[in-house]
Amino acid sequence: KKIPYISVKINNLNYTKEEFLKLLDMKNINIVKEIEEIYYLDSGSILDTYEFKRGQITVQDGSSYLAAKFLAPKANERVLDTCAAPGGKSMAMAEMMDNSGEIIALDIHKHKLKLIDHRAEQMGINIIHSELLDARKVAEKFGTESFDKVLVDAPCSGFGVIRKKPEVLYTKQMKNVQQLAKLQLEILTAASKTVKVGGTLVYSTCTILNKENIENVTKFLKGNPNFKVEKIELPGGVTGSFDKIGGLNIFDEFLDGFYMVKMTKTKRDGE
Repeated sequence: KKIPYISVKINNLNYTKEEFLKLLDMKNINIVKEIEEIYYLDSGSILDTYEFKRGQITVQDGSSYLAAKFLAPKANERVLDTCAAPGGKSMAMAEMMDNSGEIIALDIHKHKLKLIDHRAEQMGINIIHSELLDARKVAEKFGTESFDKVLVDAPCSGFGVIRKKPEVLYTKQMKNVQQLAKLQLEILTAASKTVKVGGTLVYSTCTILNKENIENVTKFLKGNPNFKVEKIELPGGVTGSFDKIGGLNIFDEFLDGFYMVKMTKTKRDGE
């Protein structure tokens, strides 16, 4: 069993790749793999650096970053991150938006929202507004067609991150998976109502189980024919495959096991 490498992202708002490479050289840390803006390193000592403590370098997995990247938020857009803690995707999206626009980051745990707020402050990001809310109630709270882009990184069984959390094998039973799949579909359906016509919806999980992935999205599309799946490109250096509806399964030696689907809302709900 391989120990997972530490994966980090640099904060493009206040740090450069040149500075990062210089720091690695100084600390004698090597990049083992590079996926887009994520660097897999052979030493965890990066976490002891001043740059990490200042939020110029953050811990983020490649799969998690790709879910945010496929949503492709732009400056001045209004974005919803339905299950946001610990906030890595919200931070990455804020950088993609050049810290302009608005990101509403939801979670059902108050202490996790504090973590998001702390990370945002540490990184010099001020467009993330965290809110305590059950994601199934987003349409009532924010209204329909109120966001340009919506990310549903749903709570899941975690079978894609067994390398990092082997206890998942013992704590998750099929009964839990059934309940989770139901919850995921409820969140996805509720969140979809808040997407503007022409807007983007990304559904992602850190699991490899069909029940939580393709089966859920198939049910969603059947009930919401005004959404269509968009083609996403598998980045170079990433091992994965596409299912028959266009969802991407990542099963890479370095990246977390992950599933993601990108959809566009083609017309209003019920039309």
